[in-house]
Amino acid sequence: MDLLQNPFHILNASPRDNRRRIMELADERSLLLDSSECIEARSELTNPRKRLSAEVAWLPGIGPKRVGEVLSLLESSPTDLLAVDKLSSIARANLLASGLARLPDHHPDDVVEWILEISWAFEDIDPEELSVIINEERVVSGFPEVSDLSAVEAEIQERRRHYRQVIKSALDNLSPKIALPVWFVAWRSICSTSTTSSISRSNSRTCCRKYSRRLVRLPNAPLRMQLLLAR
Repeated sequence: MDLLQNPFHILNASPRDNRRRIMELADERSLLLDSSECIEARSELTNPRKRLSAEVAWLPGIGPKRVGEVLSLLESSPTDLLAVDKLSSIARANLLASGLARLPDHHPDDVVEWILEISWAFEDIDPEELSVIINEERVVSGFPEVSDLSAVEAEIQERRRHYRQVIKSALDNLSPKIALPVWFVAWRSICSTSTTSSISRSNSRTCCRKYSRRLVRLPNAPLRMQLLLAR
């Protein structure tokens, strides 16, 4: 789920809005948007179980004003998103994934940096900390707290699958001879739990940029990337 497709964005709602406010926002937005889309968004945000998916795919822990600022940047100048700081790990990962999908140009060096930043943000996500953030917002909005940590962990893995798809799409925009060496390094970074402990993040950027500049011709490169994605 992309940020701009999230029910919270569709209804211009905050995780701190109560059920009544969400219903009001759905009515208001249905005058501007497709009514069925607003009804579906309202259903997802008012159902505690469905709501969790939208919460984890949103910007947890970020106030409404800051959310408006970063989403405005996402729509107007996605290349500037790497400089945005003071976000929760899940919020940063979600924001950067949406930004990568909207980069106007896909230069190998840029793609490498974005992939690394997304993977590092993902590695920093702590399910228990995320649960605390979500439950704090649910207390304010009046929705029941999430007591099953495994449900949060499952949604985090769903986000991982989304990030992989965004990364694959970005790599598809590179020529095969460039994409494959970039992909090998990026895949290792996002899938290996030991990446940040064995190589500093600064050194990783240098290493990946070196690989991205090597014009390596390998047969059936797109197919080989597909096989890696299927692992």
